[in-house]
Amino acid sequence: MLAEYIRKKAADIKKMTGNADPFEAAEMTGAKISFKDLGSLKGAYLCSFDVPVIIINQGLDDNMQKIVCAHELGHHILHQGINQSCISMNFDSSSSIYEREANIFAAAFIIDFKKAAELLFDGYSISQTAAILETDIDLLKFLLSVFNITEAPDADFLSQSKFG
Repeated sequence: MLAEYIRKKAADIKKMTGNADPFEAAEMTGAKISFKDLGSLKGAYLCSFDVPVIIINQGLDDNMQKIVCAHELGHHILHQGINQSCISMNFDSSSSIYEREANIFAAAFIIDFKKAAELLFDGYSISQTAAILETDIDLLKFLLSVFNITEAPDADFLSQSKFG
């Protein structure tokens, strides 16, 4: 799947829910959420008797639970019927295609890309931008890399952006 298609799917779900809360979005799209002690496993998505279930490790901090939920929501939206588990949140190109697509969905769902681009354009560093947006720096770096942004975008980027 193309990153732009995945970004649009994430934007459509955010528009439907009116916010970027992956827990609310999961429930609104018919997925049940369960918190369990999963040991080293961060989360999983499965369909049990045609009921989609997102399982999140209850031992994770709130921010990581949000990221994992958004990631598993990505599987729910993009990969219905394919059971998946998430051992680690690796935001690199060595992940399987399904994991990479779920990561793109999670990043696009959680991060306000237009606001991130504006902050970078205004001279904020990636770490400062992540702090201002209250998001994980690796998630932000991953999203920027997906769209080939390694430095502050030029002014034309914002006027031509599809991320509004």
